[in-house]
Amino acid sequence: MDEMGKIPEKALKGRAVSHQVKLQASEPAKVREGYTFVPDSNGKIATFIFRYRSKSALQAEGIIPRTPSPMPLEERPLEELKPEELRELLRRHRERDAAASVVKREFKVEGTGGDSNTGMDRAQSGLEITTVRPIKRPRISGSVETIDLTED
Repeated sequence: MDEMGKIPEKALKGRAVSHQVKLQASEPAKVREGYTFVPDSNGKIATFIFRYRSKSALQAEGIIPRTPSPMPLEERPLEELKPEELRELLRRHRERDAAASVVKREFKVEGTGGDSNTGMDRAQSGLEITTVRPIKRPRISGSVETIDLTED
């Protein structure tokens, strides 16, 4: 048979497609000399299960449930954390506290107002105070004519 055909773009739209199936010419099976027929509990000879998509594709389409995300370190009890997880949690808290103190210091320096020096040179503090200029708006001429189109 010929090679796999192209999949139409409309068939792919909004779907996670990673596999494709095609038919081939039949091949003769080997002849077995002896066999024993053992039906299953329903009396069936065989059951075919077609799995035509990868697990990640089925999860992306919501056909099978996704694997649950691990609970964030901040929400887990401290007794259940491993030593390396405790170190990571401590590092995150220190970074958060350092960032909060920088924000507080910037607020205090900006709150002093004007160009007055607060005892700390701006170059030493690493902070820069800037002012925002108002946006220039275009002027509209006074002779604007309004035409009412709702009249009959």
